Amino acid sequence: MDPVARRTLWSWLREHKTNRTLLISSHLLDEVEELCDSVLILDSGRIRAQGTVLELKQQFGPSGDQLHLEIMPTYIPKEWIINEQTHFIQIPNRKQLISLLKKLDQDNIKYSLENITLDDIFIKLTSSTESFSSGNKKNKQK
Repeated sequence: MDPVARRTLWSWLREHKTNRTLLISSHLLDEVEELCDSVLILDSGRIRAQGTVLELKQQFGPSGDQLHLEIMPTYIPKEWIINEQTHFIQIPNRKQLISLLKKLDQDNIKYSLENITLDDIFIKLTSSTESFSSGNKKNKQK
C-alpha cells in the first residue's frame, strides 16, 4: 500500500473504531503503535505479551530515558554511560533528564532522545533462545 493510501486507511480506522472492536493483524509495528489501543504479541502461536502500547513500553523498555549526545560532557555521571564511544547514555528519572537537557542546551550540545518502539519489544520477546531452540527442534524432526 502506498503511503497516501495507508494514511487514508489509518484515518478511516481511527474514525470508525469508536464503540467497536477492530482486529488488526500486522507486521508493521509502527502501524500497530499508531492505531491500536491494546496489543498482543504472538510468537510461534504463543502469547508473549499483552497490554497497551504504553504498558508494554514500561514493562519491556529501559528504566529511564536514553540520549545520544553529540559529545560526552565531563559532568555526565559514569553510571549513566551506556557506550562512551557512541555517546549513548541512560538517565534514571525525568527530573534528572529535565535538568540535564537544560544544561546541554546551555552548553550548546546537540542530543537526540531515543524511545523504545514496538519493533524493539517484538525483537526482544521473539529473539529468545527458547524461540530459536524450539524452531530448530521442529526443523530437525522434519
